Amino acid sequence: MDDSGKTLDLVVLRDMMAFTHSLGIRTHLTFSFGLIGETKESMQQTLDLALELDPYTIQFSISTPFPGTRFYEYAKAKDLLLTRDFGAYDGMSRSVVRAEAVSAEELENYLAYAYATWRRHEARRRGGFVRRILNDPAGSARLALKHPRRAMQYAVGALAAEKKSAGVHDDRTPSA
Repeated sequence: MDDSGKTLDLVVLRDMMAFTHSLGIRTHLTFSFGLIGETKESMQQTLDLALELDPYTIQFSISTPFPGTRFYEYAKAKDLLLTRDFGAYDGMSRSVVRAEAVSAEELENYLAYAYATWRRHEARRRGGFVRRILNDPAGSARLALKHPRRAMQYAVGALAAEKKSAGVHDDRTPSA
């Protein structure tokens, strides 16, 4: 984080997360991949931290160098910008920049991997997909009908987690 001009005291962060959890406060954390100095190792460290902190909800994104920011000027000077089509600058699924050690495709793949990993983590935390449906079938059906995309993502992550806990391992990591 130091290379991006942002500082974060992980001890303070861990303490505050433990404190908010102890009070029953639901937390939301946002993590970004692709800042200055990003590597495959630092992306994995970011994901590991997200899982360790265990917020109630999470957002992962790809860092986007908006004009007028230090990040944009750095990316422009280092020829890391992939497009100047500002309509593509959403940070949610498409990378408009590459890091010096990580390609745009690797950033996009890692973003998908981080969300899939989080969904498995969340499914385990919530006590298992099947148990949740059995405990509240009507509520589960209502939520699935109201949010079909989220229900499908949750089901895929939950089933993968159930498969892992049953001893069936799928060690796929994001493709390079």
